[in-house]
Order: sequence, then structure tokens, then C-alpha cells
Amino acid sequence: MSFFGKSSIDKAIDVVGDVAKSGMGMWNNADFTSQEKADHLLKLLEATKSQGTSISRRDLLWFIIALHGFSFVVAVIYVAFDSMDKVTNLVSVMDAWKLGWAFVAAVSFYYLTQFKGK
Repeated sequence: MSFFGKSSIDKAIDVVGDVAKSGMGMWNNADFTSQEKADHLLKLLEATKSQGTSISRRDLLWFIIALHGFSFVVAVIYVAFDSMDKVTNLVSVMDAWKLGWAFVAAVSFYYLTQFKGK
């Protein structure tokens, strides 16, 4: 103990002790009925039901972004080696596969779902 009262370490020890006591008290008083348990499980199910689709949307978005990034790097390499005809062919392949629309769709489905109504 210091001259002006408790030291900061003593205060921290007291705080940790109080938190542990209150936490154990809450743990001991956590007797839930079957209805309360079912209600909590239902809330957990509601909170996690769209998690699988959001993971799928995220994976799709990263795949489309990686494909665009790879195509951009290849185009830059072709331009660096003065092969503009290959760049034209790459752009025509991207146009045939509709990769621009795939990018817009993936970004829309991933980011715009947060604005949908419940």
C-alpha cells in the first residue's frame, strides 16, 4: 500500500476479484427453463441462418476479383512486351465470358444485400 492509498496494482487486483465474483455468481444463477433455452437457440439460429450464403457470396466475389486481377496483370505483361494483338484477344475473351457483368453482379449480390428489407 502506498502513502496516498492503494497502488494501481492493488486496485487492479481488486477489480479482477470483483469481476470474477460477479461472473461466477451469474454462472451459478444461470438455471434456464426449457422454454428459455429454446428461445435462445431460436435466436442463435436466426442470427446464423444466412451465414452460409454470405460465405458463398464472399468466395464468389473474391474469385471474380482474382480473375479480373489476373487478366489485368496478363494484359500489362503483354503491353510491356509490345503484344497488343494478344491484349485485343484477351479483351475479346473477357467480353465473350461477360466478366464485366459477372463482376458487377458479384459486387451487387455481396454488398447490396445489406440494404434489403427484413
